[in-house]
Amino acid sequence: MILGISEAPQTVSFTNMSERQQQLVDVVLKDPAVDNVSSFIGVDGTNTTLNSGRIQINLKPLDERKISATEVIAACKRIWPAWRASSSSCSHCRI
Repeated sequence: MILGISEAPQTVSFTNMSERQQQLVDVVLKDPAVDNVSSFIGVDGTNTTLNSGRIQINLKPLDERKISATEVIAACKRIWPAWRASSSSCSHCRI
């Protein structure tokens, strides 16, 4: 599993943040190593600002995906250059 944080400019509207988060999810789901994705945006106990979101990327079993979580993160980084982390910590992605 990979946990991530998405961020947008502080002036982003809820609607625009929702669209940006969905774009991120759509890109991540195209990776054949990804089984499913959960994400949320908005202010709550975890997200303290409207311009941030959380994303949980659940990977297929290793024998089905043939690449490590680190390689999945590297693929995300090629798409979203601000992405940085490992599967054991939160990653940051500006959208």
